[in-house]
Amino acid sequence: MGSDRYRWISALGLLVGVSAVARAQTVLVGGIQYESPSLIAPVAVLSARRGDATEWRAGVAGWTASGSWTRTLSPSRALWAGVEVTPMNAHSSNKLYVDGVEDPALAYRNATMQIGGGLRLTPSSRWTTEVRGVVLQEKVSDLPEQVGEFWRSPFVGLDIAQRYDRLSAEDMIRSRFEGIRVAARAQVYGGTSSWSRGTVSLGVGRRAGRVFLRANGSAFRGNSLNTVSAFLTGGSWDAAGPMALYGYSHGAFRVDRAVLANGGADVRLWGNTEVGVRAAWLASPGETHRGTALSLSTLWSGIGISAAVALPEDDGFRGRWDRAIVTGGVTAAILR
Repeated sequence: MGSDRYRWISALGLLVGVSAVARAQTVLVGGIQYESPSLIAPVAVLSARRGDATEWRAGVAGWTASGSWTRTLSPSRALWAGVEVTPMNAHSSNKLYVDGVEDPALAYRNATMQIGGGLRLTPSSRWTTEVRGVVLQEKVSDLPEQVGEFWRSPFVGLDIAQRYDRLSAEDMIRSRFEGIRVAARAQVYGGTSSWSRGTVSLGVGRRAGRVFLRANGSAFRGNSLNTVSAFLTGGSWDAAGPMALYGYSHGAFRVDRAVLANGGADVRLWGNTEVGVRAAWLASPGETHRGTALSLSTLWSGIGISAAVALPEDDGFRGRWDRAIVTGGVTAAILR
């Protein structure tokens, strides 16, 4: 399992959750996610604050280790610096798919290191802007010569992200929030060649009695992308947020532009136990895919436990189970 610069998988939900409780001096979030037949993704994030000015963060998500430092300059400005290293299987290079089915012959080797720094602006509690300079090194092999040549030297880039949050509550254990979240991100890199990627997404969540409703929509497009830099879509974890495509494995599709929508509903059965349904739809040039999932989750002594069965296309309505994907996860957080 590898890292994706689009904050993929569990790290997305967990790191957002850490930010939501940033007033705590020390936050430890840990968990493990499973996707059949053999994908196991351990995640651990430790965030430590020193007064109101400095925060140190270290984390592991699958094969990726990361660390960052944030220095608050004023209520609306902060400096940030960080590093991310994936020594193997970066961008799920060990698992490539054709029409959503894994093809081991396409696997390649990929190690990644990314170093960056920049400024975070928060003019209000709802708006966040991040501007970062980035140095990226991809070390690849077992790819066509043209792709390997593309990545032979480091790239220098600019990463700009804008987010608007209007939330009344956020649940990092269940990777959901009440309210609305709008995000946009643009990445531009230059080196021996140049390439770029851009994304926009909208997420909403609302509780109505015993029912919690959620929905996400996203659009993404890139220029001069290849196997390494393409957008990874797929994955039946809620933590994948706007990139979740229920019914398919993580990284099942590598695309340079697409539109993706997903959503679902959770019904409280008793206490903290809920049953949920999910659906997702992906449209990219020349192809469309969809899938569904049925989930069960609970909270026990502050620990989140979840399991789900996801099916691609219309298999769930046809009673076909041969392509079913089983997922599960355990997540816990400690605040001090």
